Amino acid sequence: MSLSKSALGLAALAFLAGSAVLSASSPASAGNTNHGPTSILDPNSGPLADWEVFGFDLSSIPDDPASLAAFRASLDPWTQQGITNRCRYDIGIHPFRYSPKVRDFCWAR
Repeated sequence: MSLSKSALGLAALAFLAGSAVLSASSPASAGNTNHGPTSILDPNSGPLADWEVFGFDLSSIPDDPASLAAFRASLDPWTQQGITNRCRYDIGIHPFRYSPKVRDFCWAR
């Protein structure tokens, strides 16, 4: 019985050692040589500046939802659709990559 426990223990140890070797030799552990984000936890994918999100600056607009909605309504329909798409697909999925003002601008009605 103790021989089978020893064999099982050695097999588990060999598996863990093999896993450690494989993970140490993976490209991801060799430094960040990628030129783009690899995950949502990538340190290179920090918050975006407000003007980079939509291509215009939101700093001159007051922070209240009514002002943000009025500014959005003043834009042409193509730009409004682009904002809706960006909000739905980018900002809705990774909201904390964007400032609170950008998030408020997206959801202002």
